[in-house]
Amino acid sequence: EDFFRDSEKIDPTTPIYIDQNLGNDIKGDLVAQDVFERGFKTIYLATGNTREQSSLPPWITKAVGKMPFES
Repeated sequence: EDFFRDSEKIDPTTPIYIDQNLGNDIKGDLVAQDVFERGFKTIYLATGNTREQSSLPPWITKAVGKMPFES
């Protein structure tokens, strides 16, 4: 909620990282679409699951792991 409220104050070239599991059955890849529609084009989906890059929605730049330095 804070991000969406203040998103107009954030440079749209800023990379955005979104967790795939946001709780309450909210999926990060769906929230990422709203972020993309606000003009952010570099969006990473943080997930603990292995996911083929080809299966990602087009608004997600890349899936990354949740561990530090894991890509």
